[in-house]
Amino acid sequence: MESGPDLTGALSPDRELARHAAFALYTLLWLEATTALPQRLGAADQRRRPAVADLPGPEVLAATLREVAARWPRLFPYFTAPGACDAVTGFAPEAWRQLLGWLRAQPLAGTEPQALYEIGLMVLGVAFPAVDIATIRDLPVGRRTRVVEWPNAAGYPTLLLATFHPGWFAADRVRLYVQGDEATVLAAWALTLLHGDPDWPAAALTTVAEVAAKTPDPQPGAWLLHYRLHDRLDGRLARLPADRVVDI
Repeated sequence: MESGPDLTGALSPDRELARHAAFALYTLLWLEATTALPQRLGAADQRRRPAVADLPGPEVLAATLREVAARWPRLFPYFTAPGACDAVTGFAPEAWRQLLGWLRAQPLAGTEPQALYEIGLMVLGVAFPAVDIATIRDLPVGRRTRVVEWPNAAGYPTLLLATFHPGWFAADRVRLYVQGDEATVLAAWALTLLHGDPDWPAAALTTVAEVAAKTPDPQPGAWLLHYRLHDRLDGRLARLPADRVVDI
């Protein structure tokens, strides 16, 4: 996926570490705000401006990541690598305080999943997928419609679809196919937002590398959201009803 604005460059000379840590921090703050995790990094009272001494340091992020990366590896894959969590403790203190303060100021609990996802894109430094919003808005979707999103928009069109069709049972009716590490992380974030927690069914997210020749096609009646389809999957389109494939 293309790169977006760099909001984390001062954290560390290691840009990949910095942006993945910033994204993980944002995700963890949301999980704390929704009570899925105990509060460690967020503010007990968002109305009170904390003193510098009251802010948790990057070692708190490192300790939390050691716990959650094994539990939710698709949401925090960067930090499943040996030494990745420990590297967080070396962040520049002032840059860390600025980042934490900015992320704490973002809307969390009660915010639309689409908006939360878009902030995550900016924090990770990835450009918005260029999807056809008009097509997604006008797609006829009922409460139990099934949707299969093929690479590589990382869950964004599915979240837009859920925003435009609030009566749709999206959390239990989607399957996302992705290619690449960043797309996998963002698709996991999209599913987490749709479900309200990171404990969604593993089958809801499949990477191109995992696709086998006998992978089932979308069920009858499902919409296939087609986004820059990967060449390993192109041939499968011929077996799908043409009127169910939507080019986004």
